[in-house]
Amino acid sequence: MNETRTLAEFVANLRYEDLPQAVVEQAGRIVIDTVGCAISAWTEDPAKAHLALEVARLYGSDDGASVIGSAGTRSQPAFAALANGILANAADNDDTHKRALIHTGSVVVPPALALAQTERLCGRDLIVALVAGYEVAVRVGMAVMPTHYRYWHSTATNGTFGAAATAAKALALDADGVQRALGLAGTQAAGLNTFFESGDMTKSIHPGKAAFNGILSAQLARLGATSPLAILEHPRGYLNAFSTEPRPEKLVEGLGTNWEILQNGFKYFPSILASHAPIQATLALVHKHGIDPAQIARITNETYNTVKTHFSNKDVSTVMAARVSVPYCMAIAAIDGKLTQAQFSPSRINDPRLREE
Repeated sequence: MNETRTLAEFVANLRYEDLPQAVVEQAGRIVIDTVGCAISAWTEDPAKAHLALEVARLYGSDDGASVIGSAGTRSQPAFAALANGILANAADNDDTHKRALIHTGSVVVPPALALAQTERLCGRDLIVALVAGYEVAVRVGMAVMPTHYRYWHSTATNGTFGAAATAAKALALDADGVQRALGLAGTQAAGLNTFFESGDMTKSIHPGKAAFNGILSAQLARLGATSPLAILEHPRGYLNAFSTEPRPEKLVEGLGTNWEILQNGFKYFPSILASHAPIQATLALVHKHGIDPAQIARITNETYNTVKTHFSNKDVSTVMAARVSVPYCMAIAAIDGKLTQAQFSPSRINDPRLREE
């Protein structure tokens, strides 16, 4: 079975009338959530926000697409999407599809918004493009997880396919064009998980670059560029290269009937999703029993292996490193009795009392 072709036909043929009302409403929430996350970057992580702005300005265009939260800055659509993807992830409050482990909004909303502006799309067309990209991204993610996550940042890699599908739909490519766009996306997909300890900027650059690659892939396909037509399922294709236990059946399972966008998770805390249940449990215990942090000898978190291998750094020195550290999140929740953006300020992260805990 040519799963890449099946996905391409799904994207090309998808119509607004095909979408259940719940899917339309969820897509709207994802747009609002992603834009809100991007706006928050300007106060919560101004360094990344200004990086996003300056890279967009390098490729400014008067008739281009807008950078969220900037004063009228417009850039070529791929670079506007790059900037907005960085902004959306900067404060680590963007949504997550748990089984695919993708911050999906930050890779499909930026290309949808950018091309909606430059291609003069109506709201319905924007929604359809976003849904098409979401369904592709998470299915590719589920097809390569969990072994994919050992080295690869799923938002960057699998998200590139979703961004390409969104862009291809926004550009009204036919099934052949979408298939070529997916092939071009697959050969550009990249993004390593090296940032989990250092908490550097690559985590937030990844969704931006996925959004950029998605638009570039669709634009190249519209110009007639060719690519591998079975990029996902080929013996030397994406699934086999990026997973030791690929599950190609996940690419098309329930396609068009089981809407994965309805499984999207919105974050309550501005931290890695794996920290949310431990944070809630910690806060519940502290508040219920009036626990004095000085009385806590240690906190034990029984969880799944990915938390141990990826999200358990205790020597945090940057804001992003703290956001992706479950031990930090639990410790600060126990001490402060809450967890908001204030708990991730540089001064709070470097509090000697917290480090002792």
